[in-house]
Amino acid sequence: RSNRVVTFMREDGSEVKSISRILNVSQGGLQFASRDPITPDTILRMAIAGTHDQRPISLSARVIWMSPEPDGSGWYYSGVSFIDVQDDARAVILRAVAQDLTSISS
Repeated sequence: RSNRVVTFMREDGSEVKSISRILNVSQGGLQFASRDPITPDTILRMAIAGTHDQRPISLSARVIWMSPEPDGSGWYYSGVSFIDVQDDARAVILRAVAQDLTSISS
């Protein structure tokens, strides 16, 4: 789980009008929460806030699944699979989220 902020827009250029939180991340993708539902198979261009000495990381991902949170709070959970992410960008994402996890558990 991470409090790192993610902003994104659809491949067609239309902006998704919410800011999301990364809930978990792996080598192949990530799960996030947002106020907007995003249909599976949507291609997203994502900007993930880097650490203090890095600029945001930009990448593309395909929405694999989306479901509303059971308690009705208005958050939607979505899972995405990265598309053609370079190994160095993937390493930066994992390192940034790992820093979040370390600071949360301290």
